[in-house]
Amino acid sequence: MGDLVQRIRVLQGVNRYEGGRVDLSTVPFEYLQNLVNVEILRQAAPELGIDPSDEAIENELRRRYTPTVPEGQEVDPGQLDREFRNNYQTFLTATGLTDSEFRVIVEEEITEFGLFLLMGQEIESPQTHVEVRWIRLSIDPSESGSSGLLPDQVAQRLEVEPFETEPVRLIVPPDTPIPPATLAGCPRALSPTWTA
Repeated sequence: MGDLVQRIRVLQGVNRYEGGRVDLSTVPFEYLQNLVNVEILRQAAPELGIDPSDEAIENELRRRYTPTVPEGQEVDPGQLDREFRNNYQTFLTATGLTDSEFRVIVEEEITEFGLFLLMGQEIESPQTHVEVRWIRLSIDPSESGSSGLLPDQVAQRLEVEPFETEPVRLIVPPDTPIPPATLAGCPRALSPTWTA
């Protein structure tokens, strides 16, 4: 429970630092779920090969708190380093965190990002798409363009005539501007039973 309270205080500090507000009616529940997810990921990370190094954590901190230099402008690297340290210390003071506590949070975020990258490798590219077809029946038979057919009647018609022509001919009003039987294209992985 102490971790949850600490994270909420951190969030409040971040919001004060950035000028926002925290909704305490929902945030504790969201953060509790996040803490559970982080702990599960922390335990599984070594097995998944995700292990953020100290260098990766330092690089992320520098990315966040080093000011951006306008293109074409020369800046002393020592000055950038001082500004980074000043910005970072200001953030830590505003949030009430120590350096080591915040590094743990950044490590969790890097680990979570590593999991997203790992999952992304499993997605085939480019994805095979299939065409999805549908029939829309009106609930109200008096609705403009309604065929007045019941679902059982449509099913009987589809046993005799091909799906590709039946929705167009019987169910959809002729003035429909788009091909009525086609809903969209979607990745085959959503339903392997669909055919291309």
